[in-house]
Amino acid sequence: MMRWTSSMARSGEYWVATRPIAEFESSRPLQFKFVINGRYWAEPPPDALNRAFTTGDTKLAILVLQIDRPVSPPEAAPHAQPPVHR
Repeated sequence: MMRWTSSMARSGEYWVATRPIAEFESSRPLQFKFVINGRYWAEPPPDALNRAFTTGDTKLAILVLQIDRPVSPPEAAPHAQPPVHR
């Protein structure tokens, strides 16, 4: 289990926390919750598109983040020039 501590900063009407993308694995979804003032778990909003539930004896609401890193495009083959008619 990975634990991060990131303070959130106000950005307009939103609160934002940033992490370098290199810290995430693209093949594995990240399950998370926010902790308020180091003491209280914030419940995910019922209408959050990335809300999910844990499996097991108790089903707890969590948030899920899936990072889809772009795949490098294959090396392009040289394009053939169309014939020139004179």
